[in-house]
Amino acid sequence: MKVFVDSNVLVSALRGSALCRQLVFQIQEVSNKQVFISETVLGETARILRHKMGFPAVVVAAQLAQIAELLNVSPKAVEPVPCADPDDGWVLADAVQTGAAYFVTGDKVLLAMYAVQSMRIVTPRELMDQVYRGIPIARFEAHEVSVEQG
Repeated sequence: MKVFVDSNVLVSALRGSALCRQLVFQIQEVSNKQVFISETVLGETARILRHKMGFPAVVVAAQLAQIAELLNVSPKAVEPVPCADPDDGWVLADAVQTGAAYFVTGDKVLLAMYAVQSMRIVTPRELMDQVYRGIPIARFEAHEVSVEQG
């Protein structure tokens, strides 16, 4: 099972969210180290930690170096996936090129997309429930909103 982690999940993991920490640092054992991020996600995470949260550059660099050693880092995609936010389109393209089955995010706009090609867009809770408790991933509320509006 290949999983791609969005920057908001990575930031939450580094900031102490137990659920996101478990997802980022423990799910790789269950998935045979098939957890991916990309250079784009690392860049976004660095920007958020430094500029929005005020972490010193040296701390950010050390944390991201550790993450890069633990997870698979894919290169940047050549062209974005069409989407409302161009930055999100690049991250989705990075995820698609890894062949990930799941794109894990907390971004409601991305969750509303439900899927890109065969890759499902899910919350950290949805994925963890499936992996550790065998609960199938149902359509998240944000998914339902997008279907009704579409």
